[in-house]
Parts: sequence; structure tokens; C-alpha cells
Amino acid sequence: MSQAARRELGYLSFYSKGLFTSITYSSRKNYYLCKKHNIMRKLMVCLAAMVVAVSGSVSAKDAKPIKVIDSPEFKISNTSVITLKRAEFFKDSTRLCFDVKYRPGSWINVDTNLVMEINGEALQPIAAYDIVFGKRFVMPESGQHSFTLTYPAVKGKPATMDIVEKGGSWRIYGIRLDGKKYNRPTADKWEKANRADYSGKPDSMIYINPKTSVFKGVIVGYDPRIYGTSFLMYDEDDILHIDKPVSVAIAEDGSFETELSMHMPKHILTTIGEDFAHKFYFEPGKNLTVYIDVTAPSDEPKKHIHYGGELGSINKQLADAPELWGYRCLPELTDSTLLDETVAMIEGKRDVYTAMRDEFIAREDINPRVKEIVKAQEKAGRLQVLLDQAMNLLISSRRKKRDMPQEPEIFYQYLKEYSPDADLPLSSTYNVLFNRLEYSTNFDRRLNLKEDRLYIVEDRGLDYIKSLGGTLTEEEEQLLMKIEEHDGEEVWLTVDSVININKAVYNAATRNGLNKENIEYIVSMLKAGAPTREQRTRALVRNLINEKNAIAEFFGTDNAPLWWQMATANKLCMSRMKPDEVGQSEAYAALNELEANKVIVNYAVKSALRDYYLSAYKPFELPDNEAGNLVKEMIAPYKGKYILMDLWATSCGPCRAAIRESKEFRERNLNNPDFAAIFVTDESLSPRKDYDRFVTENFVGEDSHYLSNNAYNLLRELFGFNAIPRYVMFDRDGKVISKDFPGYNTIESFLRKNGAMVK
Repeated sequence: MSQAARRELGYLSFYSKGLFTSITYSSRKNYYLCKKHNIMRKLMVCLAAMVVAVSGSVSAKDAKPIKVIDSPEFKISNTSVITLKRAEFFKDSTRLCFDVKYRPGSWINVDTNLVMEINGEALQPIAAYDIVFGKRFVMPESGQHSFTLTYPAVKGKPATMDIVEKGGSWRIYGIRLDGKKYNRPTADKWEKANRADYSGKPDSMIYINPKTSVFKGVIVGYDPRIYGTSFLMYDEDDILHIDKPVSVAIAEDGSFETELSMHMPKHILTTIGEDFAHKFYFEPGKNLTVYIDVTAPSDEPKKHIHYGGELGSINKQLADAPELWGYRCLPELTDSTLLDETVAMIEGKRDVYTAMRDEFIAREDINPRVKEIVKAQEKAGRLQVLLDQAMNLLISSRRKKRDMPQEPEIFYQYLKEYSPDADLPLSSTYNVLFNRLEYSTNFDRRLNLKEDRLYIVEDRGLDYIKSLGGTLTEEEEQLLMKIEEHDGEEVWLTVDSVININKAVYNAATRNGLNKENIEYIVSMLKAGAPTREQRTRALVRNLINEKNAIAEFFGTDNAPLWWQMATANKLCMSRMKPDEVGQSEAYAALNELEANKVIVNYAVKSALRDYYLSAYKPFELPDNEAGNLVKEMIAPYKGKYILMDLWATSCGPCRAAIRESKEFRERNLNNPDFAAIFVTDESLSPRKDYDRFVTENFVGEDSHYLSNNAYNLLRELFGFNAIPRYVMFDRDGKVISKDFPGYNTIESFLRKNGAMVK
């Protein structure tokens, strides 16, 4: 018997001894109870079977295998951690030898659930060598290891088999046992067949009317069991920056084709399955073809993607470009590093990254368009590092309940120098940079901007306090005199001034010892003074005009930069003037005033805003396609009711919180003839066990749909969302009223406004 075999048998003998000891260690009473029910005999039979099985595998180690396959070809694998390097078939057993590559110090866990699926059976391993079932194995410093598993013998002469980790993630499908090869298109032949010349850069950075680009290709090694029947492109409206993900169907042979509509050049993140993610560069009206080899080794990324079509050469050269800046460039940054220190760090490494950029673009083979993109990439990367740090400081300050440090002048100098540049949209991080410019900068502090509010002057409680016998301070008496002098007038006050008036009234009430009923009445008077929807819209326009003038002065230009105009358009659509909260006539009046005051001057942005508000107030019918029919089926039982569709996941904290907080309301309205709520989630975002537990605890006889990732992607495209929670509201006829309904906080007022019953 070989030494390896002795080790394996010795391990099992030790295990067997431990098992027998644990049984005989029982009390005599328990022993006879086991004997009475024949449990002892069954356990010993199982133990004997295990010994026989392993004995067979041990003898197989010394015996000559019937068949050996080295590095067998496979159709697809979703893991680069384990690789099947050798398969040995004996009369009484099968041995599979695996190589492991993983981070040193990290661990893997191999158990008997790593089954071999063959001949319609799922065979579990019966012995392990160089690894212990169910025990974590810590990877050595080399990051490499090998282990062997012994399985029962295989019957017949199957052509393929699969290795599947039941309840886990590892999958290796279509392992060839017949010596044949998969007929796959070779990269060289594919590139020759799909090569095309780049026709030159667009004649405009931003087109008023969008142009269509075709994106197509083939996924080599595609298997729907790993990659599903579709993949997702995280596209967004390039002017308004509203999500518009694209679900792309994959044919049985791995081919795909879709059309993309765009106003500007853009980089779109594309994900296939859980392991493939890549940003492809697109230009309006130009096509891109790709060859994606998901079977290529993970440590050879250049073999994964090959490019063709008019944009093929551009994408190929961009893939070869150096990584410029990014989150790894300044590892010494912390969430407390101040912005002037951050600028000093950036400047300290600026020459290094500039040299990397210049070395790359100096190559004679690099396309002039690629040189422009790489220059924009380096510039945008430098600016993004600074804006990322500003956001980190803001989050850290809120978490630690401290005031955000004032941005130093050098911070604004950086913004003034780089953010207006017209070529920034060419960078692959422009969508992130746009977000940071939109939300991370506090121009109101730098430019001393104060938000105005339209205020109707009338008593908010001071006179009422006096009528109850209360006394006012001298300042409060003066405030009351001003209120009486301008009673009923419209005035513009800063938000801080309105807050101070409300505080003065409330302080006077508490100082005079008013009872609870009187204070509640005063609070109702203060709430009655809150601005109406029309007043809020007018104030929004006024504040944007003031902000635009200050921004233009800051940059030394006649108008605000394009990115600011686009950011303003995005905020109007998504938060400041949402169609769910502002009427169509008010929205158009606001747009007219904004355009008249040159807040938004770019014609493409103005046109996009007009189109958005033109369609936002029209309920739309669900399309007659796979996505539309899927939703129609879900809402069909509730015809005649307003329906709120809650798109959620167990992995989403805000989703779970909103469902829990609205539970009481939903319970009261469970049988409401005018309203129903339905819930939709994705199997990849809501693991089955977590989903079942949460539904049991929080849903009250409500309709919940557990979709595949492919089906959920169709809904992402249909309703235009990436982030959750997302709420979609349907009218009584099943038409979509809102693809981005505010949620449970406004549902009662919405139902009452539309004449629906509310319990």
C-alpha cells in the first residue's frame, strides 16, 4: 500500500474510531435503547460501507486506471479558484485532481457537496486527499494548492460531466470525457472578419437628436446555467443622467445584438453573470462588435475581449491605456484628510501620472481620438480624487456629528480650472464625476448663496399667545408689529429667516407655559404657513437663477458650464420638480422662466427637459413584449385598483425598513377595493432562505413575486431603474402613472386626491 493510500485510510480510521467512541461513550441505558431500535447495527453497516468504499479507492490508487484525461476541456466555468487538472477512471472509483489558485491567507472550504453530475446522477465524493471535508483550508503564501477527491465509479462511457457545488457557487459545466473539442470561433479569424476602420471623431460633442449605435457580438463558452439568457448594460440618459438600463438577450449560441440611443460619447458598464464587468466606449451613430471569451484564464485579461466594428480599434487601444488615478493612487488618504492636504498629495503624484499619459499617447499607433480620451481621463481622474475626498469628508462629518470643514480656496481653484472643460465627458468616469460635481460641492457656502422662500405674511401665533394672557419680549413685539403692518403680503425671505420666525413663536408659547392643546394649535398655525406647491416652484426658479448668476461669475463666463446645466436638469426631473409633486402647467411655466433667464442655454439640454415633461404626465400602457406581458400578468388580479409595485430585495436595508414601517398601513388596507400593493424581487438579490423568512415575518397575505435575474433585468429596462427601493404606480386601468413614485410616505395623500378609499 502506498504512503498516500495509508494516509487516506489512516484518516478514515481515525474518523471511524472517533465515531465508534462517541457511540460507546453513551450510558448503558442509551446503548440498550439504540440496540432496541436497531440503530447501532445501522450505524455500523454505514461505517463498514464507508471503509469498503475508501478501501476501493485506495486500491484504485495502486491499480492502473481505465482512462485518464489531463486538463480536460470544459464548456464553461464560473470560477477561477479551482480547476480540474486530471480525471482518472477506475473500475471501482473515480479520482478528480484539482488545482487551486487564491489569495494567500484566504481560505476555501471543500465538502461532500462538491458533486460530480454524470449519467443523470449526482455523485458525492467519498474521500479527500490534501484537504479535509468541511474544514477551512488556508491558502499558503504561494497562493496555489492541489487536492484530490475520490468519487464512486462511473458507469458506461459518458461524453461529458459537470462539477457542481450544491448550495455553493462553484460550477464547471460540460467537461469533455470523449476527447473531443468544442467548436468555438477562434479570436484571430473573428477579428479578421469583423475588422473595420474608424471614420473619425463626431462633428459635435452633444447632438440635439440622439443617434443609434449597434452593439453586437458573441460570448464564447456561453452557458445559460451560469450567465442566464440576458445581460445588463448600465446605460443612462447622457443629458439628464436618468437611469435607462438595457437588458440584452443572449441567443443559444452566445450571440447578441442591441441598439443604443445616445446624444454624446459615453462609456457604458456591461455585466455578464457575476464575474464579467467591463466598460465599453461608444459614440453616437458608430457601431461596436465584441468577442468575449469567458473561458480565457483570469490572469490573462487581454484574451477575454477582442474588438471589431468601427469602434473596435478605439476600444482596443483604450483597453491598453494605463490606469490613470482612481481610488488606489493615494492609499494614504483617510476620511479625515483635509482637502488642502489632498490637493498637495495629488500634486505630488501629478508628474507620475502625466508621464504615464504622455508615454502612452506618444506611440505612433495610437489613434488621435484615443489620445483625446486619455488626456480627458487623466484630467478627470485628478478632479475625481479630490471630489471623492470631499464626499468622504462630508460623510465622515455627518457620521461623527461634526460640521463639514470649510473647503479651502485651492479646492475651488481646482474646480475652476478643470470642471468646465468640454472634453471631460470623454472620460470613462464621467458619470461618477458628474455625480460628484452635482452633489459633493457646496457652492452655496463658497458663493454665499442663501436659499429664498416665498412667505405670506400673517400671524403665526404671537397674537394668539397674547389673547391667552401671555407676554411677549420686546423683539417678539416688534416682530408682531411687522406682521400686522405687512399682513397678507408676499415677501421673499431666506429659509433661515423663516425658521427663526417659527422658533420665536414656539419659544414664546413654551415660555408662557401654554398647555398642550394651545401649543398643538400654534403648531397647526405654523404648518399652515408652509409654502404651497406653486410657491415652492416659484422659489425654486428664483434660487436657480441666483445660483446660475453666481456660478457664471465664479467661472468668469457668461453662462454656467455645461455640466452644471445638465446637473440642474437632472435635479429638476429627479428631485426638485418631480412630476409626481408639480403640475404640468407649473412645470412648463418654470421651464420658460429658467430659459428666459439663461439658466439653461444649451439647446440639447433644453430639448431633453421639454421632452421629459411632455411625456411625464401621460400614463403609458405596458408594451406588448416580454417585460410588459410579465407585468400585466402580475397586476391582472387587481384590475380597477390603484396598484403600488414595490421593487425590493432582502439585501437592501432601506427596502426592508420601508416594508416594515408600512406594515400597519398595508394590513388596514389589505382588502381595500381601491388599492393594492404587490412586491417584486430578484433571486440574485434575495437569497431564498432570507426571502422566505422575511416574507413570513412582514407580508400580510400580500402578493410577492420572486423573479429570476433575467426577468428582473427586463423590469429594470422597462421602468428605467438601477437602485432600489423603487416604486411604480399603476392606475385603475393598469397604465403606469409613475415609474418613480415617492413611496409609502405619500400613498395616503395620493389615494385621497384620486378619490380612493383609505383605511
